[in-house]
Amino acid sequence: MSSLTSPLSDVQSTPPVHDAGDLIITPDDAVVWDAVKNNQLEVLKELIHVKANIDAMNEGKTLLEEALSHPDLAVVRLLLDAKADTRSCFTRLIHFSNGDALKALIVSNADVNIVVGCRNYSPLHYAVLEGESAATVLMLLEARADLEIRNIFGDTALATAVVTCEPETVKLLIDANASIEAVNDKRETMLMMAARVRGFEMFKLMFDQNPNIDLEMRDSAGNSVLCHAADAGHVEVMSFLLSAKASIDVRNNEGQSPLWLAARSGVVDAVQVLVDTGASLAGTCDNNGNTLICAASQAKGKHEAMLRYLLSANASVHETNHFGQGPLFLEIERHSRVTGAIQCLIAAGAQVNKPDKDGNTPVMVAARMAHVDVLEELIKAKANVNALNNNKESPLLLATKYSIWPGLREEATQLLLDAKADVDMRVFYDKTVLSCVV
Repeated sequence: MSSLTSPLSDVQSTPPVHDAGDLIITPDDAVVWDAVKNNQLEVLKELIHVKANIDAMNEGKTLLEEALSHPDLAVVRLLLDAKADTRSCFTRLIHFSNGDALKALIVSNADVNIVVGCRNYSPLHYAVLEGESAATVLMLLEARADLEIRNIFGDTALATAVVTCEPETVKLLIDANASIEAVNDKRETMLMMAARVRGFEMFKLMFDQNPNIDLEMRDSAGNSVLCHAADAGHVEVMSFLLSAKASIDVRNNEGQSPLWLAARSGVVDAVQVLVDTGASLAGTCDNNGNTLICAASQAKGKHEAMLRYLLSANASVHETNHFGQGPLFLEIERHSRVTGAIQCLIAAGAQVNKPDKDGNTPVMVAARMAHVDVLEELIKAKANVNALNNNKESPLLLATKYSIWPGLREEATQLLLDAKADVDMRVFYDKTVLSCVV
């Protein structure tokens, strides 16, 4: 047999080979691909012997995938025996729902418990995440996929199925004896995860697995199941838990009660169901002094209705947390555009010039963050564009020198100048705004 250690230049000048005995070139990716594509088992053995790259990819496709396209699995087994990397192959076959190739890979004794990617997903995790059919999940289970492998967050495949709201997959995994008592790295139980999922079906499915579960269990952040449901604004789950006598008086590590979390969810009915059960709207705040109306101002979604509900229940737009920040201040920190909530608070009499403990007013927040639409709304509401904070910074200085969005800096600056912001006023170090900027 000829030598297999010829220079790489020979590879480039020698045509593709079709017989191991004629092989006189140094293997490169193209030669390996040719051997696999043409199902040349003996050629591939020689290439592997000289340590060919058996993980070579071509147009995003792995050698294993190419090998799996042949009815004869001998090449697949050879690649697996040579320790070909199956991770990308598993993920691609699952992603593209290539059940036949996946079955062939499993039949060839590929390790179905290999972890994939930086998040340590097993093929079973990945199948659940991709919302694959029951057939794919069953195929992996029949191949003895480990049900208790944890991803980087400590979630098992069952936890992943619960969070992604796949009831049929959850049933399959439970029938396969997946642990319903497993908790993740945050000490969240399956029931806590289910309480966050939209719809009641998943929660009821998990509850029915253990009707005697302790509803007052806490995760590492101190949240009970009711806290999770309230934070997600899941009224039906909350009603169920309250009828099961879950405590409405619990507080998590940040001092947030189910009522406080429900207010932050922005779902009025979530607050109302707690009030109907005896929760009081008065005097509820977290460890930082954020009251219910401050909590509502931190909601991610639409929450104007929540603010109006709380205001109708005598909440004050002048309430502030321990940092002196009121609901208007908190709204502006989180929203770059004028929202119904901001307009609602201004119309209700929120003080547009009220500073926090650092002396920053709402207009300063809007200027520094270059929230142009909000800045214009505050100016219309008679915000003081020449106020100074404790560091002797004015809105104009914050907009021109410290704005975190340079692309909108010019527009914000022009708005303030049109509102008579003083370029010659003395700021820190007794400098003028103009001299600080130039």
